[in-house]
Amino acid sequence: MKDRFKYILILLLLAISSSLFLMKYGLSDQLIQKSWWKVGEPIGLPDVLAFDQVKRYHLQNDTIFIANTARAIILKREFRIFADHKLTLKNINNQQVGSYYQK
Repeated sequence: MKDRFKYILILLLLAISSSLFLMKYGLSDQLIQKSWWKVGEPIGLPDVLAFDQVKRYHLQNDTIFIANTARAIILKREFRIFADHKLTLKNINNQQVGSYYQK
């Protein structure tokens, strides 16, 4: 009984630590660029960001370029397990902060 409890506890800790790791490091530039993102809270950018489908969108470091012009900065990348992943962006032109959700 004691060994079974230890085994379950180890599995639980492993699951929690891997989830925390994915939350912290899970939204890479590659994942962001391969997905399309729908606006949650508008900030004066297009309603949909689709880097692979629309070649005028470009991501470099944490800056989003549209037609080779820097338009937004990624403030926060949220890897969410039971919901759509979330990006918090800041519009460079008007300083508004809003969100986009992975679809």
